[in-house]
Amino acid sequence: DLDYEIIVISPTEMQNKCPLIIMPHGGPHSCFPAGFLSRRIGFVKLGYVLCIVNYRGSVGFGENNLNSLPGNIGTQDVADVQMSHFS
Repeated sequence: DLDYEIIVISPTEMQNKCPLIIMPHGGPHSCFPAGFLSRRIGFVKLGYVLCIVNYRGSVGFGENNLNSLPGNIGTQDVADVQMSHFS
């Protein structure tokens, strides 16, 4: 059982329904850093909710997590991204 990370950034003044952007990172062994990125803030200022996904196999979550992705690329990572909007 391996964990993946979801970071949700939403407008301070949320309406009943805000559009959602799900943002998986590129490449199998990379990650989204927690730092400031102006593009993220721009989307939030426009009223979007961002769901930033560091799926299983992303760097920074330990060797077992990292080694879980080879052989599962395109299934494990995609499943994590698909499930992220339910969290």
